[in-house]
Amino acid sequence: MPLLNVGQISDETVVTTEGIRHSGGDWCGYFNNIQEANDWADRNPNSLFNGLRATISGTLVCYGGAGVGWVAENAPYGEIGVVLGDSITANNMSASTYAFFKSGVALAKNAGVAGETSSQILARFDTDVAPHNPTIVHIQAGTNDIEDGIADATVISNILEMAAKIRSIGARPIVSIPPPQNGAPLSAQSRFNELLVATLSANGIPFALSWLDAIDPLTGGFKSGAATDNQHPAWDYVKLAGDRISAAIGSLHRWPTPLMNQAGNGIIANPLMLNDTNADGVPDGWIGSGASTRSISTPSGFFGKAIKQFASAVDISSLNLVYGDFNISGDGHKVLFTAHAKFTTDGTAKASIYIEPYIGAAGQGRVYPIQNISGGFETQFHRLITLPVGTTKIRVALEMGKQSGATQTGTLEVGEIQIYNLTALGLT
Repeated sequence: MPLLNVGQISDETVVTTEGIRHSGGDWCGYFNNIQEANDWADRNPNSLFNGLRATISGTLVCYGGAGVGWVAENAPYGEIGVVLGDSITANNMSASTYAFFKSGVALAKNAGVAGETSSQILARFDTDVAPHNPTIVHIQAGTNDIEDGIADATVISNILEMAAKIRSIGARPIVSIPPPQNGAPLSAQSRFNELLVATLSANGIPFALSWLDAIDPLTGGFKSGAATDNQHPAWDYVKLAGDRISAAIGSLHRWPTPLMNQAGNGIIANPLMLNDTNADGVPDGWIGSGASTRSISTPSGFFGKAIKQFASAVDISSLNLVYGDFNISGDGHKVLFTAHAKFTTDGTAKASIYIEPYIGAAGQGRVYPIQNISGGFETQFHRLITLPVGTTKIRVALEMGKQSGATQTGTLEVGEIQIYNLTALGLT
């Protein structure tokens, strides 16, 4: 479900499309796979992207300049988010956009506008939030109201109405308590924050005490070095606030991260690769093809075991494949595919993993969480797809082969594989 599909960009290319802009030295870009994204980061060591490596393919990363934040084509949880607020949100490096990226929420729009009060933010809801069909909306409001002396009751009423509107479109709200201000009366700031926390708690609205780390306990204002001016937090404290928001978002996800896949509600019977009844090196329920050497391994950091394909410089010249076919049905059902993969290579060997619905013997189009990656990686990924009408099974395939005529050695290990029919489980 690409929210924005701007194609591959390079260091020299400027992409201009809604919400994606270039300004200064950093870039926003849609990368076709993990390797592209990480190669870009290596070429741009001063970018803030360095240190937040891509973990899924199809990820739009946007750091610095005038961009809006981060957008994931295939967000791990299938969540779509909007961040709504004032200048503290409008900054593309805001705590909320950072938190959404870190939490696996696809950012459909940064709806922050500098200088706005809560009444102005509320007035934009129908145009800036609702059309994007979000599942999670973050609210950051109140800073300008406090500075302007607007009554606490008015501001809190506006925030409650925002939360009600969010819920009315089937999304879930989360509110950040405003950061301190050096230019506003500290007593007014403290009073408002305490009243807002009490009101949100009483109404069952999730919130984050996002800016606690930036507050000087002696003055109630910003700590020394915690702000760029009287209102706006410095980057180190933006990240700390983002961590707090991300932790709060974790409780809002519609389904838990099935990283271990040991639950019995998936359609793959042997998700942890524990059984190989015929001792052919391929777990039960899977089929091997090609000249690679296949075995069941226990890689470090994996829960359970993994399918391991090893191909030498001789036999990697053809495609090597392990695949499994799993019965599933449900017209239009939402299905979550998830796995843990590790790939090592001494050159240009490439790895791909795809999932494909079938109607009888006819494949309906492959979806690649990982495609033609020629460098080493380790990732836990999720991919959400919709079953075509008439689907009878899903194929999961783990591929390894040569690239550009090279014959290099590679090892692909994949475990913790599961497919969840979210619709059948009542999770959509």
